[in-house]
Amino acid sequence: MTPGELVRIGTKLHGKEWHAALAEDIGSKYADVHFWAKGEEEIPRHVARFVRVLHLLPPGERARVVKQARSATN
Repeated sequence: MTPGELVRIGTKLHGKEWHAALAEDIGSKYADVHFWAKGEEEIPRHVARFVRVLHLLPPGERARVVKQARSATN
């Protein structure tokens, strides 16, 4: 995933102020998402896959998947 793709998907999912919401969705820190979007750090493959999956899901299904992923990591 390129930084541009991350920005495009993040904006499509959460609007102009997408960094914090996407970070919460994927269980990451805002700073990580910020650095990935600027191309300052490589986007981990597992993050890229999860973001792409979220992008393809309808909103209701996306919310369910995010909730399920959060509960699996806690």
